[in-house]
Amino acid sequence: MATIAKCLKTGTASVTIVITIVLISVPLFDFLNRSAKEAKLKAVVEAAGGPAIICKEASAILQSYGGSSWRLFDDKELYPFPAITSLGKVDGIWSEHPPRIKIRQYTVLDHFVIDLVKPEDFGAYQESHPHILAGISPCIFARE
Repeated sequence: MATIAKCLKTGTASVTIVITIVLISVPLFDFLNRSAKEAKLKAVVEAAGGPAIICKEASAILQSYGGSSWRLFDDKELYPFPAITSLGKVDGIWSEHPPRIKIRQYTVLDHFVIDLVKPEDFGAYQESHPHILAGISPCIFARE
């Protein structure tokens, strides 16, 4: 009680309250933002035809174009893959381990990256990218 009275007299009570609010609200905002992005990812994936179709197209792209070198695509090369192009802006294949297709999903207020890998590379992807926002299936991941 004496500590509270002392804080009120010195004016440090307002600083303590502000610090407490910030310390509580930052993790809460991060959690809500993460939940919103995961919900957005699920909606985008369903609108594109679902995880099965997306994973099939991703495997076909990675099989056809390989993953040994970084690669950008022309729009005409992606015509046979409508589910993947409907996810967002396809940046190309990143030749990391494991190779992945990088897609940017963004609006004016928010953005995240969708990575597509071969389903058999699920474990390797999780090890090399520890800051995953969400994983929808063994081949679809989101990160910031």
